Amino acid sequence: GSESRSTKQVLGFYSVQGVELALQRYGLLDTIRSMGFEALRLEHDAGDSGYPTLRIRGRMGIAGPMVLLMELVVRRKKLPRPASSQLEGNLEVIWIDWLLLQDPSANFSLARPPLPGQEHPGLGIAHQVQELLVQACRRINLDGLSNNPAHYHNALGASRVFYFLEPEDQGRFKALYTTLKDRDLAEASALADDKQLCLSDGTRLGWEPNIQVLPVSKRLQLWVESDAYQEIAKATQDKLMELGLTIAK
Repeated sequence: GSESRSTKQVLGFYSVQGVELALQRYGLLDTIRSMGFEALRLEHDAGDSGYPTLRIRGRMGIAGPMVLLMELVVRRKKLPRPASSQLEGNLEVIWIDWLLLQDPSANFSLARPPLPGQEHPGLGIAHQVQELLVQACRRINLDGLSNNPAHYHNALGASRVFYFLEPEDQGRFKALYTTLKDRDLAEASALADDKQLCLSDGTRLGWEPNIQVLPVSKRLQLWVESDAYQEIAKATQDKLMELGLTIAK
């Protein structure tokens, strides 16, 4: 049936060989090898979530143990159109359920402390993985990439190219950023996670995961660039700042 086929295929389209080819073509495997990892192995299974899970394992040098370097769970998903938009119908995106990029051979330092949820330092290849997924969107004609960032630092790291689908969420994020931007990333993310921000009246605020999108289709690009989107985002940000958003004492 189509169900078993779609489990074998990534996004109902790519074979495992196709994925391996893409990882090779976009230089991802070479980048990982350049860090000293060898014997790279690509695994693909239904995963705990029931959605296709891709893993890359490798070892540092000849004698090192095989370690998990990348784990990616993606699927196609329909998103309801934003309430204030003029978009027709649902959006269809590549939904990133889970992306883990880690270098188990590296250590955290004072200059690079662990971020909330991190067991090992990152690999520094998130941008390449993202580019790969953008190309997949174009190939199968989807509106963009999307995820639900679990922590403030996830959203911040993506915010150069990702926007919150709802402009109110974008405005709230901008207000958090304005308030936290002078703190280092690990501290800022922990403050947001722990609801350590407040308004003048004492109302606590913190990180709330909401849908973020990287627009690929013209219609989604036009939405996040539209006056309507920008105005609502700005008004939401300004209101929170007027209400005295600050880090709680």
